[in-house]
Amino acid sequence: MNVAIYKPNAKNTGCAFSFRISTQGQAPVFYVNAIQQHSWDDKKKTGSFIKNKDNDDKNVSFKLNDFELGEILSSVTSRVPWNGYHSFNDNTTTIRFAPWDKPRKIKGKDGAEQTYKAPAFGLAVTRNGNQNYRIALEPGETQVLKKLIERYFQVVFDVKAAQDEAYRAEGGAKTSTKPPAKKAETSVNNEEDDAPF
Repeated sequence: MNVAIYKPNAKNTGCAFSFRISTQGQAPVFYVNAIQQHSWDDKKKTGSFIKNKDNDDKNVSFKLNDFELGEILSSVTSRVPWNGYHSFNDNTTTIRFAPWDKPRKIKGKDGAEQTYKAPAFGLAVTRNGNQNYRIALEPGETQVLKKLIERYFQVVFDVKAAQDEAYRAEGGAKTSTKPPAKKAETSVNNEEDDAPF
């Protein structure tokens, strides 16, 4: 399952983001891929990304874990920004998902124009402090992303339910010959000192 959003522009500073659920391994994984715009055709008013596909400095890929995805869902509902941080090998990646109010003009029956504030979001990813990927998410795009994340959780819960059922069918004894896969190091700004406990 995949959702791709392309946002080229005449300044050639656009980005495309792809959000994907992978079910190829034992557990589902949620991937995010971003690519910077390569060129702009002024006659056709279209942008191209394809030539940056193999340029490691112009595209980025990473996984979001269950709790990070939960933070994004919470942000969509509460409109409170979320920041994440990933460190893997020699790369550090910061992720920011933040709300903004997009002005939307609508003509009424009388022809008068009225401006509303539409609940939009911005997604910004920075790798190693100097490689930036940004995209503005319209309200409809945000809702589609939300549905994809909710679908991811449904797939996760279905897999866990099947594993639990298999575990019970085996009489509760489960052995593993494989060590757990090593995860990329992630950290989130924990402010436990402010928690009421």
